[in-house]
This record gives sequence, C-alpha cells and structure tokens, in this order.
Amino acid sequence: MQKMTRGGQGLSCAQLADFIGVDLLGKLAATHGRFHGEVYLTGGTIRDLLLGREPADIDLTVREDARGWAADLARTTGGAYVPLGRD
Repeated sequence: MQKMTRGGQGLSCAQLADFIGVDLLGKLAATHGRFHGEVYLTGGTIRDLLLGREPADIDLTVREDARGWAADLARTTGGAYVPLGRD
C-alpha cells in the first residue's frame, strides 16, 4: 500500500478511499474508464488530510482533457459543470 508522508505523518491510500467514499470512488473510476489518463487528489484536500482535518471538498487535477473530465464527472455525480477561464 502506498503512503504519502509529510513531517513523519502518513496518510494511506485506504484512508483516502475512506474519505472519498465507495460511491464517489466508483463514479471517478467510471469517468476514468472513459477518459483514462492520470487523476490526482490535490490542493486543500491534501493539506487538510495531512493536518488531520476533515476536508470540506475534494480537489482533483487531471493531466488531459480537464473540461471533458469535469463535464463527465458532473453528469455522473449529478453535480454542475461550470467552465471558467478563456478557451
């Protein structure tokens, strides 16, 4: 099992799965199956988990087709896709 560490504290992949939940993890896997590529848990989510806090949301980063990922994940989860920035 992989473990992320910072300052001697560890966060296991199982702990991340516990936080994300089986339902959302399945929906992420379904989106990944359609888009492939790498997806990372990032930002304030990682900071909060490493500090032992309960994250308020989940920040994801993908290497390719971020807009496609976002739109598909929003459809899959019943969320909203709001494109920001310039094309």
